[in-house]
Amino acid sequence: MKKSLWIVAGLIALGVIWSVATYPRVGGLVYKAAISAEAAVYGFDKRQQRLADMEIVYFVGGSDQKPAIIMLHGYSADKDLWLRFAKHFTDEYQVIIPDLAGHGETGFDPAWDYTMPAQAERVAKLMDALGIEKAHLIGNSMGGYISAEFAIRYPERTLSVAPLNPAGVPTPQPSKMEVMLAQGRNPFVIENTEQFSEFYSMTMARPPWLPKMVLDAMAVDYQQRAAELAVIFD
Repeated sequence: MKKSLWIVAGLIALGVIWSVATYPRVGGLVYKAAISAEAAVYGFDKRQQRLADMEIVYFVGGSDQKPAIIMLHGYSADKDLWLRFAKHFTDEYQVIIPDLAGHGETGFDPAWDYTMPAQAERVAKLMDALGIEKAHLIGNSMGGYISAEFAIRYPERTLSVAPLNPAGVPTPQPSKMEVMLAQGRNPFVIENTEQFSEFYSMTMARPPWLPKMVLDAMAVDYQQRAAELAVIFD
């Protein structure tokens, strides 16, 4: 009887250890599965394109016979955030959503150039590789900055620019992030799940509900990438 109890206790302990060790990983798998399903439902394919020293990973939807829209995410974000917005454009446009260098599945390399001109040039090279002569650009935060940089450098290839809360633009009143930076705290530097929760609440007016294990997985992933992302604006 005692032996059986010890076996049960051991199995429970192993189960607890396994749950703790794999909990964030499971949350990450759930998130990736949900994004893949959402992309499929909205008609987006995930593809890769070699550009010199990197493989740009991107979503594409709509018809390549239609005008192109390129959607550019912000700092520390990735292509996934555009899907629910992008689905409304695929009937009339070809929609390209890349993971910019240093982000998402395109990844990070300390040898790459992360300045806004370099990122804008990569957008132009991606267009070249995909046979896109001109495009509308929609950019959020850092992506808005890059879209403006692109329009300045390549006006003949720019159909329109729609910057959403673009970086690089002074505001009449300092944002919460600007106040935090002035106080010596960078909200993009995440060291624990509590800081990530605070950061997540700042990213949207009404952040959607996500299971805790998914949020915790995102927090772990962000912490792992924080040092890499920091060099982009050093």
